[in-house]
Amino acid sequence: HSSGLVLDQIRIGPKMPKASFGHCMVCISDHEVLFLGGDFDRETHIFNKWTSVWKQGPRMAEYRKDFAAGLLIKASGKRILVAVGGHNGTNDGKEENYHATAEVLHLHKTDPSFAIASGLELPMKLIDMDSFTVSNEMYITGGFSPKPKRIQSKIDKITFQNEDLKLVTLATSLKH
Repeated sequence: HSSGLVLDQIRIGPKMPKASFGHCMVCISDHEVLFLGGDFDRETHIFNKWTSVWKQGPRMAEYRKDFAAGLLIKASGKRILVAVGGHNGTNDGKEENYHATAEVLHLHKTDPSFAIASGLELPMKLIDMDSFTVSNEMYITGGFSPKPKRIQSKIDKITFQNEDLKLVTLATSLKH
């Protein structure tokens, strides 16, 4: 299990802290990437691309696998990582093992820790969705809902309303 870094060519990167799938990786600064979740785990690891060194990050509030994550920046410049949806690693179809919740990591704090974000919940429990961030808005697209079993066609957006995070489901839908 190694990572691949792209410079002017593809080459084998430094060894990752552990083999994983179902995780997310998010750039949290110009030189650091946060590796989070996956493989039934609450661990996070931070990779520094300047030093090629991994270090242990804060533990997630919930086990998350097959979820979405992104970085948002407040007007004050404070960086907030958001992790949303996914499941607790069992992926057995039982609704109680899936998440509609989101958790946040305030990266500007001296000793950052994840916390469940109150009031920031997806309209349904979702796994395997994608996310992207544009103009400081995180969009969550696609995904699969275990109950009722269906593919998600709605697009959700997480953004700031004043200093608080807010989730809005857009009127636009994906075609499948």
